[in-house]
Amino acid sequence: MLSRAEEYRQRARDCEEAAEAASTVGMQSLFQVLREQWLDLANDVELLDRDRNKPSEPTDGDPKMDKESKLPGAKDSAAQF
Repeated sequence: MLSRAEEYRQRARDCEEAAEAASTVGMQSLFQVLREQWLDLANDVELLDRDRNKPSEPTDGDPKMDKESKLPGAKDSAAQF
């Protein structure tokens, strides 16, 4: 199974092939623009996936962050009720 980035890169290759087979300069340009957009999307989704999988940074030493909830200014949840 392909990752989203790999799938988008495959679509970019498909657009490249379509551009080469296109009968008009306008269609070639259109497929090249689409190719670039697929590649940009592949790069963006890779960055998002990388950020999502990156371990979160500890909040030790930051008085604004509650260690339990990771929300600024959060109080003890039991005390709120």
